[in-house]
Amino acid sequence: MLMLFFSYLFHSFADFSSFLTSSSSSPSPQSKGHHHFDELTVEERNLLSVAYKNVIGARRASWRIVYSIEQKEEGRGNADHVFVICQYRTKIEVDLSEICTGILKLIDEKLVPTAGNGDSNVFYLKMKGDYHRYLAEFKTGDDRKAATENTLTAYKSS
Repeated sequence: MLMLFFSYLFHSFADFSSFLTSSSSSPSPQSKGHHHFDELTVEERNLLSVAYKNVIGARRASWRIVYSIEQKEEGRGNADHVFVICQYRTKIEVDLSEICTGILKLIDEKLVPTAGNGDSNVFYLKMKGDYHRYLAEFKTGDDRKAATENTLTAYKSS
């Protein structure tokens, strides 16, 4: 799939993600109008994984830095700074959630169902565990518990 190669040409991950979910499927004669998603090759799987890891990795690093600054400012009693930092951290968390949710949906709805061999399935289930783990890093309460349980389930399934 050349589209994964072209992902590196997109300036925005949103463009790539939209392109992937809309262009990666094409109607097949057997599907009677439904879209068919072909199994990814090893190279395509790796490109997909690297593309998402790069995007999520930068945001995870940003979140850790912002969270650390927020904790320091709380310790200093700078409520005004904490408020602004908290707003920014929340924006990063929304972004992280959207990215994780997007790849998890892609894995569940298109990649795992087309995984033809054991290696592909294991690869996707490990990826699924990783993205649930990333959610667990910043979620709280029941959301964190669910993300942690989903992480464990995915890793055990792989």
